[in-house]
Amino acid sequence: MKMTFGERLKLLRGEIKYTQKQVGEIIGVTQEMVGKYERGTNYPGDIKIYIILAQLFGVTIDYLLGQSDVRVRSEFKDMCSLYEQLPNDQRLALQRYIRFLIEDNKRNKTSK
Repeated sequence: MKMTFGERLKLLRGEIKYTQKQVGEIIGVTQEMVGKYERGTNYPGDIKIYIILAQLFGVTIDYLLGQSDVRVRSEFKDMCSLYEQLPNDQRLALQRYIRFLIEDNKRNKTSK
């Protein structure tokens, strides 16, 4: 299951060792509001806050919102570039392997 916005916010904030107060000051909200964002009881009402947070943490908005596990677009572009260098038969093999990994990951999560 993908992480929520609040979970990602807390994780990313911890990675750069910022307090809720520091993040709040940067995005123009209180420390309490950042806590509510992290708990998932409130969400920013202004798209500009998401943009500032994504820039602060160096991630895409999709990653911040929990819609993607790719943190930065360059990571995705690099993967696409590598994929395009493969011949068709190896591309198909890679696609099968990725599907296998996804299914294996799902099985491992449900067995825990």
